[in-house]
Amino acid sequence: MYAKCGSIENALMVFEELPEKDVMTWTALTVGLAMCVEGNKALEYFHELQIREVKPDAITFVGVLVACSHSRLVDEGISHFNLMSKTYDIQPRIEHYGCLVDVLGIAEAKELIRNMLMAPDHFILGGLLGACRIHGNLKAAERAAKQLLELYPENDGTYVILSNINSSSRKWHKAKRTRELMAERSVKKLPGCV
Repeated sequence: MYAKCGSIENALMVFEELPEKDVMTWTALTVGLAMCVEGNKALEYFHELQIREVKPDAITFVGVLVACSHSRLVDEGISHFNLMSKTYDIQPRIEHYGCLVDVLGIAEAKELIRNMLMAPDHFILGGLLGACRIHGNLKAAERAAKQLLELYPENDGTYVILSNINSSSRKWHKAKRTRELMAERSVKKLPGCV
């Protein structure tokens, strides 16, 4: 709980004082550190979990992949994604694919999405849209946003991100059209969104 609230020192202190640590406590710490953009520290604790022969679960790997994403550790992210099924017999779920999309570059993410065993959902497409925003890839962003809006036309974040990408690319007419489309569909930007 401390880590999720941003109090890393307290989280580590409580964790270290625990007489017994199980997969839940290791996972809570790993996920908390990853969410606080302490990716390298999260991965250190994940490696310690492995040394102590605690078997990670699917949620642990979400934290590990988020840590790799936040720290831009592409090769390590791919390695951990593969480790899930090969070493721990954990089949990747949609959340794992979403995290991996966020780790990868746009070309690799699109290839991963094409080869997935399941249809992409908002986690996957949102991760791709976010990668497009980071890398300024307007065409791929438009395709991802179109798919997202077909699946979730009420999602205000998609409109806002697409509008921002268009504005950053000085495509003012497209940015304006995206905002108009929001109004036509009665979609309101909620506070705290992108």
